[in-house]
Amino acid sequence: AAQGRIPVIVVQDRDRWRLLVQAAFGGDADRHPDAVTIYPTTGLPAAARPIVLVHPDADPLRQRYNALVGVSRAVLHLAGSPARPPAWLNEALPKVMADLEVPQAKMDRVLRERGLAAVRKGADFGSVLNARYGEGIWESDPALAQSLSYIFARWISENAPQRLLRYAKAPRTSEPEDARFQRHFGMTLAEANTRAVRWFQTND
Repeated sequence: AAQGRIPVIVVQDRDRWRLLVQAAFGGDADRHPDAVTIYPTTGLPAAARPIVLVHPDADPLRQRYNALVGVSRAVLHLAGSPARPPAWLNEALPKVMADLEVPQAKMDRVLRERGLAAVRKGADFGSVLNARYGEGIWESDPALAQSLSYIFARWISENAPQRLLRYAKAPRTSEPEDARFQRHFGMTLAEANTRAVRWFQTND
């Protein structure tokens, strides 16, 4: 997509945050702890850019991290396929990108905590890899879904960062997602799930 500026609105108080999220898309502000990215919809000019609303935070480094999550979502949207990627990737990759940019915000440990605990108690990543928004774990425990998605995407990023970006940006067709994943990474989602679980059972 053509290059352009992405407006970023840094919200200063929680009441205004709730009002803006509700006005933008009828969303629940409590489900968005970092940022939301608003995309152009039917009827807007083709040149309209995504707009990022940033969750308020007293810590300037955390606020920068929040902003980068939203900007990363917008950049991936503009650079890749207009079709939304799988929920786990759509949620996790912007957080991975933001943490790599602002490690001083120390979000990596926060994002890993619940997912690591669950994996070490016998959970795997299948609940997030095979579910869409509004169903399964994304509906019953979105915070755990976010954490599991993050550590899975972070594991892939640390092993094959360029492949992960190509996978995220490649146009989406009628090809099944598992076949698409295998074409990019040389293993199925189930195989990646098994390897990641094995890794996180003994590593942070």
